[in-house]
Amino acid sequence: METVKPWYRSTTIWASVVVILATTAGALGLQAEDGELDALVEAVTQVAVAAGAIAAVIGRIVARSRIG
Repeated sequence: METVKPWYRSTTIWASVVVILATTAGALGLQAEDGELDALVEAVTQVAVAAGAIAAVIGRIVARSRIG
């Protein structure tokens, strides 16, 4: 792998977070079906990508130097 991407753009990371949350919720008595977990992973991934894009735009707006 030669391409580097931020951790928050990794589907594997977000899928792992969702599995951890689902396991914890299951231990607390909440249940989720497999299809729901897939949809949740997709939604969380999209939110993470959107948050990264917003952070990039805000970073560019508040930056004090030009892009060269």
